[in-house]
Amino acid sequence: MVEKMSEMSDWDNAIQLWIRKPNAFLKCISSCKYDPENGERTLFPKSDKHGPLIEAINHDLGKNEEIALEWTALTEIPPHPAQKKNWLESILLPKLSSIFANGLSENTAAAQGFPETLSLVDKPRYQEIYNRMKSKYGLDLVKDWPEVTDPQKFVFEDIAIASYLLALWERLDVKDAKFVDLGCGNGLLVHLLNLEGHSGYGIDIRKRAIWSNFPTSKLVERPVLPEESFPESNWILGNHTDELTPWVPIIAARSNASFWLLPCCMFDLFGKWNNSGQAKSQYLNYLSFVRSICELGDGTTQWDAMRIPSTKRICFVGKSGSVTPRLEEFIEEKRNKANKGLKNCQNLDKSKRDEFIGRIVKDLESSIARENPSLSISTLVDNFTAEEKGLLKSECGGFQTLIKNNKQLFHVQIFHMTLPLAL
Repeated sequence: MVEKMSEMSDWDNAIQLWIRKPNAFLKCISSCKYDPENGERTLFPKSDKHGPLIEAINHDLGKNEEIALEWTALTEIPPHPAQKKNWLESILLPKLSSIFANGLSENTAAAQGFPETLSLVDKPRYQEIYNRMKSKYGLDLVKDWPEVTDPQKFVFEDIAIASYLLALWERLDVKDAKFVDLGCGNGLLVHLLNLEGHSGYGIDIRKRAIWSNFPTSKLVERPVLPEESFPESNWILGNHTDELTPWVPIIAARSNASFWLLPCCMFDLFGKWNNSGQAKSQYLNYLSFVRSICELGDGTTQWDAMRIPSTKRICFVGKSGSVTPRLEEFIEEKRNKANKGLKNCQNLDKSKRDEFIGRIVKDLESSIARENPSLSISTLVDNFTAEEKGLLKSECGGFQTLIKNNKQLFHVQIFHMTLPLAL
C-alpha cells in the first residue's frame, strides 16, 4: 500500500489497490467517502454472495492525527487473518496513522535502507501466478505434508518464492531455467518449478521424508562443497542456504550461471560472519557483505524484497558472469585468515575428501535412524582404516581438522558429532 500511495494522490484509489490481495479484509470495500469538514473517511463494503462482512470502518482524524477504528462483524464465519480486528488494530492502523502523521518518506522501504517489494518483477503478473499456484497446489500439499515443520508456513512461502522466480524468468524471457537448488531442504521449490515447466534439480546433505512425494523431481542427497561448479546449469538457486550463502554467487560465477539468493543465517566464507558494518541493522550489514561478494564477479547484481512471511526477505538476483582475479584474491584472503596456522585440507584429493565426508554423513544418519542423534568422534574415527587415518593426518591435519573445515555440514559438541537438522 505504501508503494502504491507514493505513486498516487487519490486516497480512494490507494485503498482499492491495498485490497487486491486475495481474500483480504479490505477486498470487501467498494467505496470511500471523505468529509473535509471533520476529516472523517468512511469505507463502505460491497456485498457478494455471502453478504457483507462489515458495516463500515470509520477513519476519524483528530488533532493527534490518530485513526480510530469502529467495526461490526456481520457473520460468524471464522475470518481470514487479515479480516480479524486484532490485525486491523495492531498492524493496519499503526501503519496508516504513521503515514498520515509523517507522510510516506519515513515509511518507504528505501528510507529504511531496503529495496521496494517486488521491484524486479511485474507485480500484477506475480500476483496472478501466485493466486493460480496457491489454488492449484496449496491445499493438496498442506493436506499431505509428512514433515514435522508447519505446512502453512513452508508450503505457501515456497509457492510465493516459486511465483517470484517464474515472474522473474518470464520478464527475462527465460524459457527453461535449467537450475540447481543448493541446499534444497524439503525439495518443494524444486518440485514446483519442475511442475511449471523448468528443468532443474536440488541437492541437500540429507534426504527428507517428503522427497518420496515428488517422484518426478530429481533430488540428490549429498553435501555441496564451496569449490564446486555446475556448468550444466543456467541458474544457481540459494534459499536459506546457511553456510553456503556467501558461496552461492561464487559458485554461480564459476559455473558462468545467473543466480537467485535469499540470505538468512549469517555466515562468512569460512565461519560465522562478524558484524562490522556501519548500518544500524545487523541484517543490513550482512546484506551489504553478501552484495560486496556478488559485485566482485563481472556479472551484474540487483536486490529485491520478496513478498513472503519472513523478516529475512531480501534476495539478490545476479546475471551470469565469471570469476575475476579480484574475486579469487578475496577468497584466498579469507581462506588465509581463517586457516592461519592450520592445515586446511586443500592438499587432500577432492574425491577422497568427498568420500570421507559422505561416509561420516551416512554414519550419523544411521545413528539418527536408531534414535541416537549423535556419535562420539572416537566412534567415527574407528570406522576409518589405519591407512585412511594416516592419509588424513599427512594431508589434512587429521580427522578433526577435516570436520572443522566442513562446519557447514556438522555440529560438534563435547567430543560428539551430529548433523545440523538433528539438533
